[in-house]
Amino acid sequence: LAGCSGGNAATAVSCASEQATLSAPSIGPDSAPSVEIFVDWSCPHCRDYHEESTPALKEAARDGQIQLVHRDFPLPVNGWSKPVAYLARAVQEQVGVDAFWDFADEAFANQKSYSQDTLTRIATGVGLSQSAVQQQLEETNYCQAVQADKQRGQDVGIDATPKVYANETVYPGMPADQLLEEIQTE
Repeated sequence: LAGCSGGNAATAVSCASEQATLSAPSIGPDSAPSVEIFVDWSCPHCRDYHEESTPALKEAARDGQIQLVHRDFPLPVNGWSKPVAYLARAVQEQVGVDAFWDFADEAFANQKSYSQDTLTRIATGVGLSQSAVQQQLEETNYCQAVQADKQRGQDVGIDATPKVYANETVYPGMPADQLLEEIQTE
């Protein structure tokens, strides 16, 4: 699976001082091996990975085999990378982690048609209020949460998306069955 790159460029982003502190959305027990998926919401390879591998990884997490952790790694793909990440985090905090994963499914499925109307429809469809959507598209409270994910990725050697970090190893966006086998044999 190919990927989107541009993650090593210095990204001095200034977030507003009053930001929501929000952990990365996850599924599965804290005691299970952590599988962190680093994605950019506008990367077509991330969309493909989400559609092809994330369902099996979510199932493995729900079965207690892994803890699946979503990590935002916005790249300069287009102008939607960060706004979609911020909107997803608003869904996570205000509606819940299950709604976050539903939002992710719909956002990636509609990636080719991102617009304010499309994102509003998706976010309100999973329970975020119209006013919360508007706020996140204009001024976010989740910049620090997204930047923390990106910094985490850079700290462990992520330089493109989609990438997975598990067992102290960075993996390319490989199929879920192959990834789970790799993780379990280490």
